[in-house]
Amino acid sequence: MVGPALGGGLRDVVLSQALTAYGRNHLKDISHMFNLSVDSRAKVIRIEVLLAGEREPVLVEVHGYGFCREDAATYLTFERLAVSREWMGRVLDGALASRRIRLPEGLGTKLLESFM
Repeated sequence: MVGPALGGGLRDVVLSQALTAYGRNHLKDISHMFNLSVDSRAKVIRIEVLLAGEREPVLVEVHGYGFCREDAATYLTFERLAVSREWMGRVLDGALASRRIRLPEGLGTKLLESFM
């Protein structure tokens, strides 16, 4: 397992880079900028994205995150979201009422598990 061998700071940097690369690719048609950072001690993922047509970036914070396996799927779980746009926060709260997001296999589920 890779995770325990790496210090928390290095593990956070590697995980942040992997998730940022995925996010940039996944949102390339609707965003001009995508940055993501992981703080494993605080259990917070911070995402900053400048969406097409917007003047200011949107900040999303995922608090109390974790990962779980169910059958063959891996999920990102979380306790709460904080969004810099109130209306987006309300939409996400409704859309993500289960407090989990299924991660695509192409995201590197094995990588995520090895770091968590």
